[in-house]
Formats: sequence, structure tokens, C-alpha cells
Amino acid sequence: MEYNELIFNKIITAAKTGSIVDKKIALYSGKSAILARYFELSNPKFTRSGALGEKLCQIASEEYPELWDKIINEIPDAKANKTSQWEGKADPLTGPDPALLESALSETLTKEGKTITIYNPRLAALFNYLSHTIPRFSISKTAAGMLEEILAREYPRMWGEIVTLTSR
Repeated sequence: MEYNELIFNKIITAAKTGSIVDKKIALYSGKSAILARYFELSNPKFTRSGALGEKLCQIASEEYPELWDKIINEIPDAKANKTSQWEGKADPLTGPDPALLESALSETLTKEGKTITIYNPRLAALFNYLSHTIPRFSISKTAAGMLEEILAREYPRMWGEIVTLTSR
């Protein structure tokens, strides 16, 4: 991928000073939404958008390291001093609770339940840049794929249960 300075600067400016539309992304991932809802039901202090945004930032740095470095150098992290949404909340879960998993599944069956909106200027800048520089690039499809990849990798047992539930 060839770097385009003009597009990059325009997108960075929008992510820093633009409206809320320039600072968020929306993606559609049923499985990720189910897992996030499960964690919300398991721990009331867990927030879906913030937690999934953290995971997406984590994999974005793996998938697009050079571009991600440029973005984090330009856009300050508003949540730098906050603790992780995942810290001590999702890790201690020993295994899926069938009742909670069924509840999470039923709550996310609608299209609206599967839509995830993440407010993060850095992620918005990354995906907006990619959509301007890669023909037919889909923000939702790419972000959903990346999110599903990292959640499946970090929570294989839970992810396996969700895949089984959603394939029936």
C-alpha cells in the first residue's frame, strides 16, 4: 500500500477537529456482539464499545503497523490514563455459562443488536484512510474480520461456543 500524505493529513485533521462522525466507526459482527454482550451480562462494569475498541486497536497495530504508528503520533489517546475494559473483567471467566450465553444470543438476534459502534478517533482515522486509498474497501467488513480474528484468538473456548450456537 502506497502512503498518501495529502489524504492522511485531511483524515487526521477530521479525526482531531471534525464532528463525531469523523471519530467513530460502525461494524456489523454478530459473533463479536454476542461475546461482548455475554461479557456485559457477566460483569456490569464491562462496556461493549470501549472493550471492543481496545481489541480493535490491538489488532490494528498488528495488521497495519506503519500506518498505525503514524496515526498514534498524530492523534492523542484520550483514554491513556484509564484502565482497560478487559482488566479483571473477562479474564477470570472459567467457561461459558449456558444461560448467559443464550441470553446474549437472544438479545443480539436483531440486526441492530449485531451492529457495533466504536467511538475512537484513531480507529476512525485508520479505517477512513484505508477506505480512501484502497478501491472497494469496506470499513465494516474489514473491522469485523479483524475483531473476530482477535476475539477468536484470545477467547477460543467462548468463541467456539458462539460459533456452535450461531450455526444451528
